[in-house]
Amino acid sequence: MIHFMVPGDPVPKGRPRFTRSGRAYTPKRTADYERKVRQCFKGSGAEPFPEGTPLRMVIDINLA
Repeated sequence: MIHFMVPGDPVPKGRPRFTRSGRAYTPKRTADYERKVRQCFKGSGAEPFPEGTPLRMVIDINLA
């Protein structure tokens, strides 16, 4: 079992945006928060899971 904390307010996943040429991209706010979660996971000392590994995730959100 792995436990780690992401400080700050949670950020909902933003819908993909599209350029004028039709290329999809992830909104900056979403990409920044995903990067923060990834850094907190890596900072916990946990090893990445092999691709295709089934996971069960429990997320507790505490808003003060």
